[in-house]
Amino acid sequence: MAIVTACTLGFALAGGTSLDWLGWFFAPMSLALLGWLDDWKGGISGGFRLLAQCLVAFVLIWFTSPLSHLPLPDPANLALTWVAWPLSALWLVAVVNLTNFMDGIDGLVASQGVIAGIAWSLYSGDGPGYLFAAGCAGFLLLNWHPARIFMGDVGSFFVGGMIAVLPFSVSGDSSASLLMTALFWWMPLSDASFTLLRRIVKGEKVWQAHRSHLYQRLVICGWSHAQVSLLYALLGISIATITLVCKHTDRQMWLPLGTACALFTLLVSLVEHRERRCSKG
Repeated sequence: MAIVTACTLGFALAGGTSLDWLGWFFAPMSLALLGWLDDWKGGISGGFRLLAQCLVAFVLIWFTSPLSHLPLPDPANLALTWVAWPLSALWLVAVVNLTNFMDGIDGLVASQGVIAGIAWSLYSGDGPGYLFAAGCAGFLLLNWHPARIFMGDVGSFFVGGMIAVLPFSVSGDSSASLLMTALFWWMPLSDASFTLLRRIVKGEKVWQAHRSHLYQRLVICGWSHAQVSLLYALLGISIATITLVCKHTDRQMWLPLGTACALFTLLVSLVEHRERRCSKG
């Protein structure tokens, strides 16, 4: 609850009571409430959780607007027709759940939140990103290893919800903003997506608990929580910096997207190299 309280107070003190702000802030707050219900009940069914997340997503899209184009650089940014609504909803549901998967070690998600919040405000010129980053930074002080407080489903659903609504919080086409947001949140999205696809290919039951995320595999090989979180922060800062430079110099966004993919490939290679060394003793 700490990170939710900090961000909510920050928005309120900054005058975030306008209809526009309240409209898109509804989504992360509703998701945090869902996380609280999950914790309070000792676990709710996956079907109910997914249904509630989809409902929140469609309410958000109705209040704002769905994506108009595929969120990729030109010329792949094709116009969307009837798939705009389900694709927009899929973005929110996916980001929330992938972020929840990444909340497994001290400081990782909160540090990524600081980076993404600052990067978003530098890109958009809007204040919500700074307020979100400040809330994550305050939480990070007590969540860094050894952590004294933890996110839980409440915090991770809220953080994922905040990230997911950022593209819809600005005027104009949200498709380009979604691409920027995905790059700012690249490390959580890429690790969680890669691991999910890897488990599907291997025929594993993806709904069961596991420790096969890249960050978890590094910890198993002997890295500390702080070392892994710092590595992910360094990669996140690098991707965000390249993205902002390309955006503000009107360069093609394929460059930061390609760089992000290359850095993630290096991370996979690092993890596999560490695992080979661990297996040899």
